[in-house]
Amino acid sequence: MDCSTLRARPSVASLALCFAGLLVAAPLAARADSAADEADYRFYKATALYRAGKVDEALGEFLFSNRLVHNKNVLFDIARCYEQLKKPNEAYRWYGEVLAEKDLPPAEREFQQVFNVIAGGEAIYAATATKVLVWRQGHFTVVRTPPLARLRSAAGVVYLQAPRQPLMRFDGDRLVPMSNDPFFLANEMKFLGTAPNGGLLIGTDNNGLSLLREGRVTPWPTEADAALRSKRIYRGAQLPDGSLLLAHEQGGATLLGADGRFLSALDDS
Repeated sequence: MDCSTLRARPSVASLALCFAGLLVAAPLAARADSAADEADYRFYKATALYRAGKVDEALGEFLFSNRLVHNKNVLFDIARCYEQLKKPNEAYRWYGEVLAEKDLPPAEREFQQVFNVIAGGEAIYAATATKVLVWRQGHFTVVRTPPLARLRSAAGVVYLQAPRQPLMRFDGDRLVPMSNDPFFLANEMKFLGTAPNGGLLIGTDNNGLSLLREGRVTPWPTEADAALRSKRIYRGAQLPDGSLLLAHEQGGATLLGADGRFLSALDDS
């Protein structure tokens, strides 16, 4: 019952109903405030743990905070924790939760066409057939791209390459040119990493590894060049010590040192 609708000299019954309503509403509001306060406390505790390198403990606090009060910013933090803990499936699922937030215009929801999702700095980048959805600081930016562009990342920087197009990189929410070397017009990147003495290492399916430095691409010789070209690079990862694990289209993988030395070959057996 709305107390504002009562006129002068309300009845005892009406006053009783209003008073009872206030008694119910006050505890509900108090509980909501308490949940929000605890959610904030858990969030700040999680942030401190994350900065201290205690990612597993931080994840638990972020999850608890989000259960108390749903917050799309916390979804991003949860995804980053899973990524740091080397749990890509869980990280991808939580990044998907961020991209499903309601403030993304319905016309931009192409989740059935998302090719890859990458976290870079304080943002999430999701590539679709014709655009990249950038989530940063609680809101989306839609960046139009050439068709079938793919995202790669190295040293915290997110790059974009489309078929027969120059290499681009993200500067915040903007795409800026990185290199117009003819190499990119004829090759599709399968792997991107950092070289020991600066520059980017680029893996392609038919040219093995190459080095991009100051906008120019040159071959990067390794002790496994023949195998990389014949078996073709399918995807790759750079390990914390700088070594390279390169998977092949025909199965198996090659492990190289940071300097290109051959370390071992892995097969499907």
